Amino acid sequence: MRHYFAGSLRAVRAARVFVDKTPDPVEGAGWNRCMHGNDGAGRTRICQALESSPRPQRLYSALRSVRITDMPHTRPHVLFVCALNKWRSPTAARIYANDPRIEVRSAGLSPQSPHRLSLQDLKWADLVLVMESTHTARIREAFRDSPLPPIECLEIHDAPGLMDDTLAKLIRAGTEAHLSAGFGIATNAKPGANP
Repeated sequence: MRHYFAGSLRAVRAARVFVDKTPDPVEGAGWNRCMHGNDGAGRTRICQALESSPRPQRLYSALRSVRITDMPHTRPHVLFVCALNKWRSPTAARIYANDPRIEVRSAGLSPQSPHRLSLQDLKWADLVLVMESTHTARIREAFRDSPLPPIECLEIHDAPGLMDDTLAKLIRAGTEAHLSAGFGIATNAKPGANP
């Protein structure tokens, strides 16, 4: 389970979090465990937000932008997803393949994808970057019974080909913004090289 921390209720309300979805008859909220932060205050506030929510199972999908501060690995895992895993997500994975700041994978949503998105991919990921907002909806529908990592959209709707210059610029711009916001990673103008 990935670990997220938010320092205040405002941050919790503005963040997307993972939770363990297990019955808890005592609390009656349907959750017996929630996120573990780096200190008791963060953990308590996240639990309070979950317990006070009338629909806690939907809370994590309504929350946004929490920083990952305690991961079981040293570099954040970023998963790029597009429809076919043919142009956009493979281009993104190639751009960031040798970047020392993160680890990357790519996947597609179609059954015809060379690598179709799986639950194992989502469990591996600390952040999922999709190319279109419809991809987010498809992931949430396909994996509705599983906790999901944060999913952010790059808004890249078409691609002329693998490693196209315009496509690469759009991917870099969007990805760097999310790496900075989600992980506090300094922007690198040339991913794949040391910043």
